[in-house]
Amino acid sequence: MYGIETLIVSLACVRNFTPFVFGFLPVNTFRQFGTSIVFEDAAYSDAHHAKVPNNIHSGIHAVTNPFIALSLFAILDITSPIFVAPFPFQLVEINGAGLWFIGLFIWYILYDPYIIRKIITSIYWTVNFALRKPFETFIVTHFGEKNALFVYAGIYIFCDGIQIVSHYFIEGHYLHNWAMLLVYQPYYTVWGYMHKLFGFYGSEEMEILVKSRVDYYLEHPHEHPRILKNVDPLMLKLMKLMHHFGRRFLPHYSTLDINTPLRICGLLQIILHRAILEKCNLKKSPQTPGDMRKSMRQGNKCPVAAPKFRPDDGYGTDVDHPFTGITGYAIGRNMPAIPKHLREKEIRAISSQLHGFKLSTWIQAQVHGWIGHIDGDFIEMKNGEGLCPLKQFRFPETLERFDGHFDSERSQWWDASFLYGQNSQQLSETRSFVGGKLKVNNVNPDMLAMRDDGTYFIGDQKNSWIGISILQDLFLKEHNYICDQLAERYPSMNDDELFGYARNIISALNAKIHTVDWTVELLKTDLLDIGMNTNWYGLIKAFKGKHANGPNPFTKVGKKKANNKGIPFCLTEEFAAVYRLHPLCPPGVVVHNEDASKEFVPFEDLLNEDGRKTLQRSKDTPRMISRSMFEYPCGHLVGSNYPDALRKVGPSDEDGCDQGFKVDLAAIDLFRDRERGIQKYNEFRRQLHLPPFKSWLEMTGDLNSAKKLEVIYGPAPGGIEKCDLLVGDLYEKKLPGFAISETSFIVFVLMATRRLEADPFLHEYYDKEHYTEYGLKYIFDNDGLIELLNRHYPDIAKPFVERGQSAFKPIYGPEKWQESIDDGTVDPSRVQMWKDVKEDNEEFFSSMMKQNEEEEDEEEKTKQKSYIHDEDIEGSIPSETTRLMHG
Repeated sequence: MYGIETLIVSLACVRNFTPFVFGFLPVNTFRQFGTSIVFEDAAYSDAHHAKVPNNIHSGIHAVTNPFIALSLFAILDITSPIFVAPFPFQLVEINGAGLWFIGLFIWYILYDPYIIRKIITSIYWTVNFALRKPFETFIVTHFGEKNALFVYAGIYIFCDGIQIVSHYFIEGHYLHNWAMLLVYQPYYTVWGYMHKLFGFYGSEEMEILVKSRVDYYLEHPHEHPRILKNVDPLMLKLMKLMHHFGRRFLPHYSTLDINTPLRICGLLQIILHRAILEKCNLKKSPQTPGDMRKSMRQGNKCPVAAPKFRPDDGYGTDVDHPFTGITGYAIGRNMPAIPKHLREKEIRAISSQLHGFKLSTWIQAQVHGWIGHIDGDFIEMKNGEGLCPLKQFRFPETLERFDGHFDSERSQWWDASFLYGQNSQQLSETRSFVGGKLKVNNVNPDMLAMRDDGTYFIGDQKNSWIGISILQDLFLKEHNYICDQLAERYPSMNDDELFGYARNIISALNAKIHTVDWTVELLKTDLLDIGMNTNWYGLIKAFKGKHANGPNPFTKVGKKKANNKGIPFCLTEEFAAVYRLHPLCPPGVVVHNEDASKEFVPFEDLLNEDGRKTLQRSKDTPRMISRSMFEYPCGHLVGSNYPDALRKVGPSDEDGCDQGFKVDLAAIDLFRDRERGIQKYNEFRRQLHLPPFKSWLEMTGDLNSAKKLEVIYGPAPGGIEKCDLLVGDLYEKKLPGFAISETSFIVFVLMATRRLEADPFLHEYYDKEHYTEYGLKYIFDNDGLIELLNRHYPDIAKPFVERGQSAFKPIYGPEKWQESIDDGTVDPSRVQMWKDVKEDNEEFFSSMMKQNEEEEDEEEKTKQKSYIHDEDIEGSIPSETTRLMHG
């Protein structure tokens, strides 16, 4: 055989034969290596295939395996000698191909634990072995006998290479290392399984190790072993490279109008960034019970069947991970937390001077957190500097789990728990148990049903305000309307069925409104309008309308199976951090009375118990306040725009009862981020694969704001690295049309899509069995809050309907607020207070800037004196001595 042929045969068969060579080396040669690397990676591979099967990868194997088998048999037919083996009654000529076939046949019969797969595998290899001769005849006929070996080797190497690359692209399994691709991987494939079958190496510890690592990777699929060095999988590297190129050399997605030819580039930028975030920023939250979950679910068995209706607290929504996302379930992470010993606690000056009234679309309506941290012991904050409205206040620390995470006291699923409550007890109080309906207020139908003490029966009332109550009332009316429609169409349904179907429908409607109505107002650009409609309807319908026929590419709703990306669903601390939208709250509402007079209701009268009393002033008050909240704009998400009422607010419990103390919410927002280890602003951006800012002016786009931040945190770039996420998020220059920062938007891109993709009730349960035929049509027909408003409050909806606009877009602009200030509707003393706060802040920053300038001048003078002194003594004192004196 010629040398080149020998080389080709060696390359073609290396992955099949080298494992056996290594296997017969002395045991100790590979025992340590196998323990630390080979079996570690084998365990990950087993776990990956067990938990995250990939149809593309399987398809590649199905197409290429026959060609690999045929070409390998053909190579062995040509290159191996013929053995004459004695068999009963005759002598059969068997060459290398025959021996290889027999070996594989026996191997799979012994190895594979599944009988059906034993049979299929046996048939597969038998067919390939039988077809090898026709395959060889075809190759020789078309390429000639001399070139046949090269063709076989080429087919083998090409198909095997495709499999290797598919492993790398799809699983992130191998590295850029030929030893790993050609030696280590087949080594553990062959000898790892032989160890399992026959106890090679003679060590039970090895078996225990492999099993334990498989179990670990089943629980932590986002972590996988890195061989030799820590690198990203090839596909992720390519995505990051494309993302880097797109941000640097293509127009930013916020600058592309939907009618420009480059609009597809903007969508691709967002899709690509989201794909990178899904690979890098979905971290699994702990699966072990926290304190709250232990007490709630002690002794519960895992559900064995899919739920028909939304569970009371989310338990069992995901049958495979029943605890995930439920009330009392651990909150996840999108990035590592700051280590505890590096978490700062001092926040008074920042909260006072940087949060100390601009206007925007009223998007606060949908913001009633999916996350509520559980309170622990109280801590006390004193205000020695006199910067905070409260001289001294106390508030509860967040109750930390034993593993360093925090549990949520709210369900994290999109289950409309703001209306139905967070657990069975709250839900039971909310229901009327007649016709599937919720309790109504028989005294004033425009208010929620009330207990004797004046608190509401309905939904989640912790730290609530009138804005949330108005939404709860609207969705309550819609729930009862749906129950009537269902009862009319399906008269055999009982109370529980009517309620369950209505809740399923309302929950899906809430998710749809949030996606295609609220978010479109939050991110007011044509491109993101298309993007959010694509999430719900798919790309074709997003462009041509929801009634367009055809496939639904890129939709995140209505698929055969929910996709949690291999990580059980949960919301994250980072998501909660960027969803602190308190500056959206207005300073109050201007109520237009029936007699054409106007009245200003300050924001503190809209909170908790005071808010309930305000609504009870008259029978018409709820409707008038609702009209004002929809028609007037709210606050703008910028710095120095924190509602004064929230600087001294009294928290309430789950029933809405006052807890008897007041807090500065601006200070608490900052404290919570630091307490929970949220990364500083610039590092937060790096973790999200966004470029960090290098100067305050670049970050804010405003010289005055840049100077303020420099006073608090210090000069850039070091000062920016100290900047809190909340502060940076508010002061960051907004993209055109965005009500939130790009930093918040990127978290939103990841988590808003995840909430849709991971929810079984929006995928495998999104059918007639769980929603009814009427329910599916109802969800399809209703696209926004305006439909609900028009159904139950047509007088309030009328101006929005006439203008053809979303209910989340106000009728009036900022000038209407100014009009109410100028005509005295807003108490002049309150207006003067706002001016005083602004002037005090400006005076503070002016004095700090002046002090900084004086210190810099003094430092410069000191440097000049030191320089002159050095010049005078130069020559009389050696330079080394001079350095020591000034060292």
